[in-house]
Amino acid sequence: MLRRLIAILTILIFPHISQAEYVVNENCIKAWQALLDLKITTAKKILDKELKENPKNYYAYYLDQTCDAYTLAINASEKDCDAFSKNFGRRRYIMDGKDTDSPYYLACESEMYLQMAILNIFNGDRLNGAQEAFKAYKALYRNVELFPDFALNKKLNGFFNVAIANLPPFAQSVAVNFGVKGNAKDGMRFLNEYFAEVKEYVGINAEAALFITLAYKLNKEPLKAYQFIQRQDSTLFDYRLINYFRSNTAYRSGNNEDAYNILMKFDLQGSEVPFISYDYLMGKILLRRLDKNAVDYLERFLDQTSRDNYLKEINFKLATFYLVNDNKLKFESFKEVSGESGDDLTERDREAMYDYELDYIPDNVLTKTRLLFDGGYFGRGGELLNSFDLDNDTFYPYKLEFLLLTGRYTEHTANFKKAIRNYKEVIEYGRDEYYYFASEAALRIGFIYLKTDRQKAKDYFEMARDLYESDYYQYIDDIARRELLLLEK
Repeated sequence: MLRRLIAILTILIFPHISQAEYVVNENCIKAWQALLDLKITTAKKILDKELKENPKNYYAYYLDQTCDAYTLAINASEKDCDAFSKNFGRRRYIMDGKDTDSPYYLACESEMYLQMAILNIFNGDRLNGAQEAFKAYKALYRNVELFPDFALNKKLNGFFNVAIANLPPFAQSVAVNFGVKGNAKDGMRFLNEYFAEVKEYVGINAEAALFITLAYKLNKEPLKAYQFIQRQDSTLFDYRLINYFRSNTAYRSGNNEDAYNILMKFDLQGSEVPFISYDYLMGKILLRRLDKNAVDYLERFLDQTSRDNYLKEINFKLATFYLVNDNKLKFESFKEVSGESGDDLTERDREAMYDYELDYIPDNVLTKTRLLFDGGYFGRGGELLNSFDLDNDTFYPYKLEFLLLTGRYTEHTANFKKAIRNYKEVIEYGRDEYYYFASEAALRIGFIYLKTDRQKAKDYFEMARDLYESDYYQYIDDIARRELLLLEK
């Protein structure tokens, strides 16, 4: 059955393959399946076998690098990054100028350069990362010109469109100067078209689904990402990486209990690579449940990680854990570590820096309430919020956060008029304060009006951006900017 599917795939989905030395054969399909199930050692062995049998199957070299790229994304040491860079050069030396008439040639080159770009950027080398990304971009669009109907083009075309559309404003202006542009709506269309074309092909369909999920995450639409995965055939849930992202998108979209249940069924023992992302995510999920076991997972992640990304975030999560468990001494200790450790390349780390730089200690009850609301536990969170003692002498930032959380609760209960009043109070009292509360309140009013009054929605999204400061949580400005673009269209 598998051989028959590969034959159909070869003829219908991937044209020109009969004359090419880029062969998506049974070994490559099995390697894709193993990779997405985090059996990376198995995938590499399959590809070693393939390259011994077919040393000119250039698709296998591309897939071999993809295995290494996934390994680095999970947990990369400096030694691993150096090896990846050297192997990239070795593989391109083998592949460059070979079988250039194949539609796979530029498609694989483009994705390999993109993988190299992401590695450089995550290791702090933004200049080389940008240069590699531009090479990937040029290779892709040259291939689109040559082979406009080639299915693989749609995958990277979609991803580039979404990624470029979500660049920060300063980076977008640089991209435009280089003739690089992106449209998130077009990007999602390309990705969905690609997924539809490969939906019946095991392994490849799971990777296509993963790209759509990542694109939704880039576009700050985790709920759409989660809903997309949930709609798919259950056979996709046979892959550990898909299930991890099911849990991750559930967490990011406020479906924390779903995230917890999915991750509890995750077979960590079957992974052939140390999957520290499990501890990273489970610790954060348990923190939103106010579960005392969260500390074990967060600390284990810090013990095992070999890179600087997410150190600020997870150290501040530990600080938050101790705050809600009434240990202010450890809160202060981990807060300081958060400010001094790692880097701020990732959005999560930059969010931690905002929290680190606050000029006050967050309130215990309000922090618990926010964690519960973020996880979708509005019943427990509402009870806690009602226990908060608000009076005229309440510390000002606490008052603003209380009003914002009250608005979130009333919005959840569909009392939209009252929620708008709550949010407007936050804006009235907090617009001149150096905290994110007023900016987020305006964003939330914008979404309420989006259903009934597009002009008012536009006004409040613009207000959210006007009230936004560069050190606030980045998602506020990104989402407001995205919604304004959609409203203009």
